[in-house]
Amino acid sequence: MRGTLLVGCLFAGGCDVVFRLDNLRDAAPDSSEGCFQPRKLVQSVGGSHDPTLSEDGLELFFVRGGVGTYDIWRAERATTADEFPMGTPVAELLTTSEETDPALTADGKTLVFKSNRNSQPNRAWTATRSGRGLPFGAATPVAGLTSMDVVGLDISLDGLTIYFDDFAKLNVATRPALTAAFETPRMVAIDRTQYPSVSPDGLELIYSAGGVLRRTRASTDEPFENPMVIDSGGSDADIAPDNTRFVMAGGGGEIYERERCP
Repeated sequence: MRGTLLVGCLFAGGCDVVFRLDNLRDAAPDSSEGCFQPRKLVQSVGGSHDPTLSEDGLELFFVRGGVGTYDIWRAERATTADEFPMGTPVAELLTTSEETDPALTADGKTLVFKSNRNSQPNRAWTATRSGRGLPFGAATPVAGLTSMDVVGLDISLDGLTIYFDDFAKLNVATRPALTAAFETPRMVAIDRTQYPSVSPDGLELIYSAGGVLRRTRASTDEPFENPMVIDSGGSDADIAPDNTRFVMAGGGGEIYERERCP
């Protein structure tokens, strides 16, 4: 089905035309259950991707650079009505390898990301800090996942659940405490879900696949199903901690957010 046109009529905004990918075979236009309002620009400098917001919406982590040189950057704003500035690289996480797809816990103290540092394939890494504005300590591999391929990942607000795409499927792993290793992962989607982000209640998934897609499930014991296109031109989407909106990269690397419909 690759290359077949798919017309998605997204809420009141009309119809978008997107190219169908293999894992968009069963995707349908989003319904009122997943309605999001039009895009709002939150960083206009361009060249950014992989955004993730802090719980209060005032701190943004994202990625800039090119293949082989991607680095994690950080920006702050005074209010949620302001636009984020260009920001600066997170100096203590810089290496000559790639660091991408950052995800933050609710307290803002634990950051997880993927990296191919140490001449390894992409793996999950983590770093911690004592509070906003303070430097992160040395990054370390995420315990329990050191041999797992990671294409994209997300961490729960409490830091006890991690989701990651391993080139073939979406997996979830849990741990009893922040200082413990993650236990054996299990599959929660049978196909690729690139750059996944899962809602705080664990029942909604958004990810990249030729656009931003959304899936849901009735309980955390079930797999995610029923993909729906929610933004045909966006990528690297991340659900905000308050679950009222998501942020994503646009085609030129600008960062946008889309709030849920009232």
